[in-house]
Formats: sequence, C-alpha cells, structure tokens
Amino acid sequence: MTGQYLFQDYDGEEMTTAMLQALDRIAAHVDPEKHSSKELDSYGPIALAGVALAAASGDVKVDILKSICQRLSNEHAEKTMSEFSASSLTKLCWALAVANHRDKKVMAKIGMEIASRSCEFSGEELAKCLCAFAELRFFHEEMMPELSVQLMWKVDQLSARSLAQVAVSCAQLEYCKQPLLDWLASRMCLRDRTLSDISSMVWAFAKMSVQHESLCETAAQDALKSEDLTEQEHARLLSAFGKPNLDYPVQGLPRPLFHQSLSGAESVCKRR
Repeated sequence: MTGQYLFQDYDGEEMTTAMLQALDRIAAHVDPEKHSSKELDSYGPIALAGVALAAASGDVKVDILKSICQRLSNEHAEKTMSEFSASSLTKLCWALAVANHRDKKVMAKIGMEIASRSCEFSGEELAKCLCAFAELRFFHEEMMPELSVQLMWKVDQLSARSLAQVAVSCAQLEYCKQPLLDWLASRMCLRDRTLSDISSMVWAFAKMSVQHESLCETAAQDALKSEDLTEQEHARLLSAFGKPNLDYPVQGLPRPLFHQSLSGAESVCKRR
C-alpha cells in the first residue's frame, strides 16, 4: 500500500507501523535545500493533510512540514488549496499549530480558503481552525469576520470545551466582537460544562474587557459548588474577577493561601 492511501483517513490517533515507516521514507527523501519531496508531489490534498498531521504528532518531523508548505506556497498552489475539503484544511492548519510551524504564506492561503468557504465547515471545524490561528498568533483580516458569522450560525454545534476555546482564541487574537461573544456566553450558561470550560471563558472575557453578567454569575455559582477546584481554574477566576470591568460580587470564591509545596510562593489557588 502506498503512503498516500495510508494517510487518507488519519485523524491524529495512534499511527500504524506502516504509517511510521512511510513517514521515515518521506523524510529520508526530502531535499534539505529545496524543502521538496518527490513522493509528496504525488499526494492529493486529503493525504497531504494526513501526512502533515502525522508529521506533527510525537517527534515533529519539521522537514516534512516544510516540504508540504513549500509545495503549497508555489505558483500553482491556489488550485491545490481550493481542492482541499473543509476537513482537510482543518487538519492542515491544526497540524501546523501543533508543531508550532508558523508558515505565513500557507496560513494566509488557508485563511483565504476559510474566508471564501466558511459555510462548508462545521462548527467544530471552525473552532479548531480559529484555535490553530490563535496558537500561531496569526490574525487573518479576511477570515475573521466570515468565520465569526458562521460560528454564530453554528454555535449550537459547539461543545462547552469548543465554546471556551473560541473565546480564548478571540482573546489571544484581540478580536472582540460583542455579538459573537454574547452568543458564546449565553450558550455556555446552558451547556453541560466543566469548571475548566467556564473559567477559561470568563478569563477570556476579562482579557478583552467584556462584561457579561449571566456568565459571571454562572461561573461564580459553579465555583462555589465545586469540590475539586484546581489551581489553574482558581487562578483564572481570580484573575478575571479581579479585573475592574468584572466587578460582579462573587462572595465565597476561594482566596489565595500559602501553599507549602511551592517554595517561596506567597499565594496559590487553594480553597479556603
């Protein structure tokens, strides 16, 4: 079986021995100067996306990612990019984010494809793409408005975790659009959620200086009912409610206390 067919359906799970061998074979034939691979030149969009995701998993194979990006950056890339499905584009930009491989030309092309075809993406795919762009700190002006509109249309497709990821990504990219944030907050309050989900969203809103009374009240009540508030969750909530713009009275939130396991630390997140 050729490598192209091995990677057609790869979605980030554990790789088979044949797939690992195929990756090693591809890496061995990459031209280190031109960042090109004759084998990858024969791969279609679905297989290319699968290879990128596999190359970003485990020990990142940078040479393979560079080869893929080099192919997608040439003069014929516009046609190639348009042949990527929404699912394949999502895999591709997610792979670049996982590997922290910030190729500006390729990310710009992916952003243009998302902007022109945002309706083809599911809500979860849009959330994942946005998270990838945020991780790479790549703001795409044409993509963001189109993606935001589609996220509002498809907000009911998003899990609580994805709602939080969208809010955090918007904060990281400094993209503050009230209609989208209102939709995210209102849905979070209605979802089955973890404290990690809602504390992340509250932190994101605070970072963007956005007030949302229902979200703050829900987060406060969730924190008070929690028996296992983690240090990270506590830190997010304290940071958020400590902002002047989020002055909702949250009585009973845990206070910072000294923690013996942190040498020299004056305070940590621990319930009183």
